[in-house]
Amino acid sequence: MTFIVSYYEININIFLNINIYEIILLLILGTACLYLNALRIFLILNDQKLKINFLTCLKINMIGGLFDTILPTSNGGDVVRISYYIKYFNNNFKTKITSISILDRLIGFFIFFVFILLAGAYIHEKNNFILEANNFFLFMSVMFLISLYVLGSARIKKYLNKFALTHKFRIIPIMETINNFRNSKKLLVKIFLVTMINHIFLFLSLLVIFNIYNDISEINPFIFIYSSSIGMISSILGVAGGFGLGTLTFIEIFNHLQPEMKSIAQVIILFQIYQLIIRLFGLPIYLIKKY
Repeated sequence: MTFIVSYYEININIFLNINIYEIILLLILGTACLYLNALRIFLILNDQKLKINFLTCLKINMIGGLFDTILPTSNGGDVVRISYYIKYFNNNFKTKITSISILDRLIGFFIFFVFILLAGAYIHEKNNFILEANNFFLFMSVMFLISLYVLGSARIKKYLNKFALTHKFRIIPIMETINNFRNSKKLLVKIFLVTMINHIFLFLSLLVIFNIYNDISEINPFIFIYSSSIGMISSILGVAGGFGLGTLTFIEIFNHLQPEMKSIAQVIILFQIYQLIIRLFGLPIYLIKKY
């Protein structure tokens, strides 16, 4: 972080330009994202016959978000979140809960892929970076859908069920979880809608911060969504909270695709600090330990 502040000659005082109305709006958007993230895994868990109330999901997710700030990558708290869910279910269903948590995270990435591909189709200034990125994320999207189909296939599960090795590595329970998820059409629609709304709120929060330093009417919406989606995915490359390499990648993507924008580094760092503050909402819940 010190390197980034020094390299981009960031004036920390510029962060004081944000006003109270923007702070309130960001807090509303951040709180909405907390609820939507909890709602997604709440829906999946209950569909898998793992009965849990929404408030407990919200608390556990917020504790996981808190640990995102100190564990590697922007999603390091997932390990903590999984352990809390397993503890809630009395150390039962470990494989199922782990599978659901990983699936929950992958769905979040997949929706980012969808935004990238949709926005990329409307970006007229195609360069090598955009063309290669489009191909990469198209490949990743197809791989996700193929994996969902293969791992959720009842026929393949029935065939693999014959082999002891698949039971040793808990492959069959994983396939059963994915099969149940894949075959619940109403759930799929709900999950993708909830995730899309969550990501739109993330884009809006970043747009609010952009508005501090730029005239947002000058921003190409497709390039903004494209850059934001890749930047947020790149945050997993960082250290605690996504800072470090993730921040640097985020900044360079915006600088590359939107060079006319001002104070890109300040915007991205302020956005990540904002996400850090939202994640700290989980601290009181962790200290009270009532969930």
